[in-house]
Amino acid sequence: MTLIKCPECEIEVSDQAPACNGCGYPLSDLANEDITETVNGVEINITQLIAAHKDRVDCIKTIRKKTGYGLAEAKDAFDEICMRNFGDVDPY
Repeated sequence: MTLIKCPECEIEVSDQAPACNGCGYPLSDLANEDITETVNGVEINITQLIAAHKDRVDCIKTIRKKTGYGLAEAKDAFDEICMRNFGDVDPY
């Protein structure tokens, strides 16, 4: 289970919830939405990246391979993506 921010009231709710328990905003479509980000000119499907790897270290390794970033750059990129989309640096 991952916590996501409700786009309406911005409280954290489960990605499995059909609606926000704070304001009732429907979330079922958001859980199925693919999140893509462009990192160093390379488009990466973040939803698939997180689903395919067991932890954030593996995600960072994949970002390094795909973008040519060094370790610190890839970690910073992953942390920024997670904060922007999930409100936390560790979506696991």
